[in-house]
Amino acid sequence: MDGKTLKDYLEALTKDELIKKMRIAGLKHSGLDKSTVAGSLNEYLHDEQNIERIWNSLSPLEHEYMDVFLKYDEVPSYDKLDAMLKNMRSKEII
Repeated sequence: MDGKTLKDYLEALTKDELIKKMRIAGLKHSGLDKSTVAGSLNEYLHDEQNIERIWNSLSPLEHEYMDVFLKYDEVPSYDKLDAMLKNMRSKEII
C-alpha cells in the first residue's frame, strides 16, 4: 500500500466501497458517516482474531490468490479475482 496505513487506505475509499467491506466483515453500517465506517473497519481489521477468522474461512483457491498478492505486494481486488475465475472457468480448471 505504498507506505500508507490501513486507515489511510480506508479513508481514501468511497462510502459505497466501505459499506461493501463492512458487509463482508459482517459489521453494521446503517446510518454511519464515512469517517465512522472507516474507523470501524480499521478497528475490526486491526484485531488479530478477526483476521484469523477471515483467513480460516477462505477456500484453498482464495488462500492461493491472497498468497500471490501478498508475495508481489499488491492490493487484491474483486475485479482481478473475477477475471481470474472467469479465465479458469474458460480453461475448465474449476
